[in-house]
Amino acid sequence: MSTGANILIVDDNESNRKVLQDLIISNGHTPLVAENGYAALSRIRQQQPDLILLDITMPEMDGFEVLERLKADKTFSTIPVIMISSIDDMASIVRCIEIGAEDYLIKPFNRTLLNARIGNSLAKKTASDQELKFREQLEKEKELSENLLHAILPHKFAEELRTFGEVRPRRHENIAILMSDIVGFTPYCESHTPEELFSNLQKISDHFETIFDKHQLEKINAVGDAFMAAAGLEKPLRNPVLNCVQAGLELQAAVKTMSSGWQIRIGVHIGPIIAGVIGRKKFLYTVLGDTVNIASRMESNGKPGLVCVSAAAWEKVADFCNGESQGMVAVKGKGEMEIYYAYEMTG
Repeated sequence: MSTGANILIVDDNESNRKVLQDLIISNGHTPLVAENGYAALSRIRQQQPDLILLDITMPEMDGFEVLERLKADKTFSTIPVIMISSIDDMASIVRCIEIGAEDYLIKPFNRTLLNARIGNSLAKKTASDQELKFREQLEKEKELSENLLHAILPHKFAEELRTFGEVRPRRHENIAILMSDIVGFTPYCESHTPEELFSNLQKISDHFETIFDKHQLEKINAVGDAFMAAAGLEKPLRNPVLNCVQAGLELQAAVKTMSSGWQIRIGVHIGPIIAGVIGRKKFLYTVLGDTVNIASRMESNGKPGLVCVSAAAWEKVADFCNGESQGMVAVKGKGEMEIYYAYEMTG
């Protein structure tokens, strides 16, 4: 038998309440009392008992109505109710059971039988409460797992992994890649405390995530001071380069407001990429290909405050922003390439 429970006695007869109180105390439980239906509902809202012993025949609000109201309220509907009444007819018993009563005893009741019914009801409630807590914990863990998965992977790929257990590598065309890097990051690390470093990294990461979401860019990964994002990967965009350049210029402006004094270089290129997931226990979503490599080269040839774009990317945004060609520039591993610096949006 469960012990230490709060048991509410609802009966308009004082002597009946006293008998039940003594029985409950003798079994190690705490009795709560209510002399009518209205008082019972008030007590239930205040203290939410573990079990209710409920009479039927009471003035103003009878036990049927109390039971109906209780079972209609999701907050209290799981509290077990044992009806204890002098009404000895099958229709009343059936009605109470159909409404949701746990049991029905007829007055005068047998103390041993009532003790057994109380113990059984409390044991069932304990098991039910434990199952509910277990389900709630499972739901919280599932939600956390889902949130972590969607934080790592673009939405449609997270759903693919959840459904099929893997993400099929695939080639994507017309994807704009934005690469960024903090200028002088290594010397900064050596001259500042870990707390200062990570505080500022969190601040700049917040700027990146906010601006990426605004312009529909997917954050691919962040390694130290380097951030990479893609436009047109999650869903097709009319002009993915424009999204990247707009985001890049806003990032430059946001970083200028930071007290860290950091400056960033940003590069953008467009072309085909191959995307997929690496790892089985710790997933890493990544994009590969020459488009990523060239975007990285654009970043390394960039200047703080500007967005460096390839000639192929500039063709997509020349009508939307001010900028100028830097001519043919020696690009590591690519020979000479024409690059452009975007200064500001025109519209």
